[in-house]
Formats: sequence, C-alpha cells, structure tokens
Amino acid sequence: KYDYAFHFREGLGIVKLNGNYNRGYFGYVNTQGEEIVPCKYHDAFHFREGLGLVELNRKRGYVNAQGEEIMPCIYDDAGSFSQGLAYVQLNGKYGYINTQGEEVVPCKYDDAGSFSQGLAYVQLNGKWGYINIQGEEVVPCIYDDAGSFSQGLAYFRLNGKYGYINTQ
Repeated sequence: KYDYAFHFREGLGIVKLNGNYNRGYFGYVNTQGEEIVPCKYHDAFHFREGLGLVELNRKRGYVNAQGEEIMPCIYDDAGSFSQGLAYVQLNGKYGYINTQGEEVVPCKYDDAGSFSQGLAYVQLNGKWGYINIQGEEVVPCIYDDAGSFSQGLAYFRLNGKYGYINTQ
C-alpha cells in the first residue's frame, strides 16, 4: 500500500504515500498495520518518549501514539524529545518545551541541541555553553563549538583547539 516504509520505534513505523523518497506524505502505522497517524505530513521522524515529530508546510509539531496532534505544526524548527524536553525554534530563537507542550526554557538562544546526560548545548551571541533541564546555564556560553555528552564527556572547541568537558 505504501510507497516507502521505515523501521518501527515505540510501536509505530513511519510510512509514506504518493511520492518518491523526496516527495509524498508521511504518517505512522502500528505493528498490526493500522494507520494511526494519517499520511498527511511532509515529513515525519521516529517516536521518542511517546511523541512523533512531524512537519507540515515547513513548520514542525508533535503527534501522540493515538494519532492526535498534541502540539500543532507552529515551530520553525524542532527536535525529538530527550529526557522529557525538546528544543523548538520560534521567531528565530530556540528554547525547550516539555511533553505537554509547555515552554520550560524560554526561546532566547541562537541555536540548541538535544539533552543528553542532563545537559544540552546552546548558543548565545555566537558562543556555545550548556544548560541543565531546569534551564540554568551550568557552563557559560564561551566556546566556539560544543557537542552532546556521551559517556560523561562532550567535546568543545576554544581558540581553534578541541578538548573535552565533563558533566560537572
């Protein structure tokens, strides 16, 4: 029935109708093959923490596993949920929302990444730093580049040189 099908995550698989790989409409099916989220989105991403990230008319939002649009496609950019939060962009600035769609970190950053090991990298005035899940800046925005934490460490770049920073 579908033009493309992708692997399952959290009990739902992404499917695509009416197009080749670069065109068409995305939705989600359950493991019984029932279409839970209709194929009406221009893009769809795997479910994480009970929500699927979808895109419609170059705006992003979220659907739940029952097929309901929990957060409408209003964001200029958005990421998948990680540790209960997802980055979103409104009016050129990034912040974070929780799984209920509430803004828990105001949209004030120039760029942002997903949370990993309790911290997320954020950019302010061209420099990178880290915030915690409460939105507190735990590492000031002083780095030229920064990455996600993995195994307790994240890379950073300062004055043309790379190093690692730990979660403390």
